[in-house]
Amino acid sequence: RSIGSYRPIPNLVWRALWALGARQSPFLHHHVNVLLHALTGAVLVLVAHRWSRDRLTAWLTGAAFVTAAVLTEAVSGVVGIADVLGALGLALAILALSLPLWAMPFAVFAAVSFGLYSKESALCAVPIVPLAALLTARYDHERAPRAPLRALLAFVAAAGAFVAYVEARRRLFPVTLPDSLSEQANAGKPFAARA
Repeated sequence: RSIGSYRPIPNLVWRALWALGARQSPFLHHHVNVLLHALTGAVLVLVAHRWSRDRLTAWLTGAAFVTAAVLTEAVSGVVGIADVLGALGLALAILALSLPLWAMPFAVFAAVSFGLYSKESALCAVPIVPLAALLTARYDHERAPRAPLRALLAFVAAAGAFVAYVEARRRLFPVTLPDSLSEQANAGKPFAARA
């Protein structure tokens, strides 16, 4: 409620760390960010190994991600936990693409939801995950790739997670519009003004 963001997972982590004694020193908060960043790197190692079947490529992928963070302050700063958890959600959604066809949409939905409830910018998963499903199905599922079907199911799952997130946020944190923006106040205005 303080800055208008809706990030329940980082809030729960902060509260848990506070209860564990992190109020005396911020070190534990910083350390958790680094560990979560490392976990995301480990997930990417798994993804790269599934796609390349080469251990060196997989380890180099993880090492490159861990050592060259896009947002260094997200890894090193306390408030960056939302970014780190959002990235973890996206990485888990991409890893979920390797699951059997019946389980993949449920895991994608859960992973994208995790990312969205960590930080709103995880909505980038809605186009990224289906595209990854389309392009990588033959690496994850050599016998029966069914790339178009996997991409469609991944899109439905990711978009469904986004819709569920928006609806939950709208219902839990209602926003009242000023009267000047109401439908009644703008009904008589020309189309350009309404637009």
